[in-house]
Amino acid sequence: MRHYLLITIAIVFVACTNNRPVAEHSHRFENNKWEQSVPVEFSAIFKDTESEYSIEITVVHTKHYLFSNLLFSLLIITPDGGERNTDFEIFLKDDNGNFTGKQKDSAYYFVFDGLKRTAFFQQGTYIFRLQHHMPFEFVEGIEQLKVEIHKLQNE
Repeated sequence: MRHYLLITIAIVFVACTNNRPVAEHSHRFENNKWEQSVPVEFSAIFKDTESEYSIEITVVHTKHYLFSNLLFSLLIITPDGGERNTDFEIFLKDDNGNFTGKQKDSAYYFVFDGLKRTAFFQQGTYIFRLQHHMPFEFVEGIEQLKVEIHKLQNE
């Protein structure tokens, strides 16, 4: 019985340590307003060109977010200046107008797989740029954006 417990603990430990992001960024918006003309930008260095990665995005918002959806894009600029752009529409409210993210204190956390499988084929520094595409210059009620990039395990 003790042997099984040790194996279980070891499996949980390995699973947790392998799930650490290889890159992450968190951006808090001043006054909970995401300004369209000021994209969220960060960079990360990738040396492993053989592995695949997932990009997880968390939108943290308040009850003051008025819309049911959020339109935004993720632009990835490669070390040689190439660009990959992905547009997203996520639904922060259900059909009944209830927020879909997990509530913690006064904020809602909506987590989703932005890119389930992607690769970084060049070694070097990549730039990640997120920009909202709502029909207003300012989107109120967005508190924070978090991005985590995880290396996928060999299958």
